[in-house]
Amino acid sequence: MSEEVSYLEVETMTDSKATVSFEMVSEDWKDEETLLQTWRGQWHVVKESSGWKLSDPDIEHVDTEVQ
Repeated sequence: MSEEVSYLEVETMTDSKATVSFEMVSEDWKDEETLLQTWRGQWHVVKESSGWKLSDPDIEHVDTEVQ
């Protein structure tokens, strides 16, 4: 249903590469209940001619809550 980034910080950045640390919460429906999942990690991105692109994500599932 939705995703909300609760933390975002650029860790390193050059002209062609960057690493961004983040935490986010996704909200989905499951069996008529709301499923909240917390994710944390780093996005490694590279600059291409058309803009910044995701290169190598390093994401872990941290928590799940059912409401």
